[in-house]
Amino acid sequence: MNHAPSRVPARSLTGRSGLDPRTKLLTITVCNMLAMGAFPSKVLWIIVALATLLLLIDASLRAVATYTTGIAIAAVLYAAPLLPHNSVTGWIIATSALVGYWLARIGTCITLAYWMITSTTVSELITAFRQLHAPRAFIIPLAVVFRFIPVAFQEFHGVLEALALRGFSGSALWLHPVRTAEKLIVPVLSASARIADDLAAAALIRGLGAPGTPTSVVRLRFSLVDALTIAVVAAITVYAFWGGAL
Repeated sequence: MNHAPSRVPARSLTGRSGLDPRTKLLTITVCNMLAMGAFPSKVLWIIVALATLLLLIDASLRAVATYTTGIAIAAVLYAAPLLPHNSVTGWIIATSALVGYWLARIGTCITLAYWMITSTTVSELITAFRQLHAPRAFIIPLAVVFRFIPVAFQEFHGVLEALALRGFSGSALWLHPVRTAEKLIVPVLSASARIADDLAAAALIRGLGAPGTPTSVVRLRFSLVDALTIAVVAAITVYAFWGGAL
């Protein structure tokens, strides 16, 4: 008697928000453009609030605390010109405001990228781009880079721990830059080369470059949360371009 082939159950999306990877890509693309653009400061603070909310949902409390602390420092530096100053301290105040200005914007862009990387798996990203009919020459390098970044950071952290066990940590890293480069950068580069070889072998085994359309266990579909997120991003965009005229 013939039996029907068993079907692999579809796996739901990672991350507590359940956002589709395509929604995440749209969110970080638009928010990064608005954060780095010449728009009013209110637009930046709205994006900061959205990034903080996304971190609260999908990331750890440590990431939220780190981001909010950095934004608080940037806000204090940006507001430095409001303090009393004279011709001597004026350039220090101006430099502080410039540092706070770029710290808030670049920090927000990095935070949004961190949110997407930590809340999206490689399988979800590949499936999303395949459903968008992206060319394979774009999907494969992006998938390798997307998988390489977290592993490279783990290796970097491991090298720092190995140096700390040998008593080379803290102020020694900054007081001896040449020795730091020798003991830190060289092992990280060697580990990166090994990671690249391992990822290439894993990609070949999983048939990443094989012809045809592979089967995915990830089920991608738009939900009410995706629609709400896109609506919020659209509202921020409208406010950024036409908010001053409202």
